[in-house]
Amino acid sequence: MMKKLFSLAAAAVLTLSLGLTSFAASPVKVSADTKGVTVKTDVSEKDTKTLSDKAAADYKGSQVLAVVDLSASDVKAGADVTLSVEGVKKGDTVVLLHLHDGKVDPISTETADDKVTFKAPATWSPFAIVKLASASATASTTATAAATTAKTSPKTGDAATAMIVMVAAAAGILAMTKRKAA
Repeated sequence: MMKKLFSLAAAAVLTLSLGLTSFAASPVKVSADTKGVTVKTDVSEKDTKTLSDKAAADYKGSQVLAVVDLSASDVKAGADVTLSVEGVKKGDTVVLLHLHDGKVDPISTETADDKVTFKAPATWSPFAIVKLASASATASTTATAAATTAKTSPKTGDAATAMIVMVAAAAGILAMTKRKAA
């Protein structure tokens, strides 16, 4: 009887813990150095997926550092805009992907230390900050990089993964219970 209560308690704890969120890695910090430019990190999943898919398709071996929503006041099109981006260093090749009107356009940049400078677009909307792989790294790891960037990590608390874990746990509990009963 005690073992059945223990199994029931273990199943209840497992089931209830699936509803809790876990702490994901902190996103890359992005801030605007240009006066009048605002950086927001709350970009829709649809826009984030669109930008990430475009980066994976067009820039093999690249790394999407951040997807941010940039807006500006008193910044004219063509003016220099500088962002501080964690993980960027001098010599890195970084491109911004700008999502507007259903299209994704690349914007070239210059880097120095953790700064990314680009020309202000005419319209402001979601941007992906993409760090491109170096030429030598791309040549040596093209197949691996393509496979890696094509996959995405499952979201924390992804229902499909949770169901697999629950079914496996239930099967294990049933197997243990039946083995002890026999």
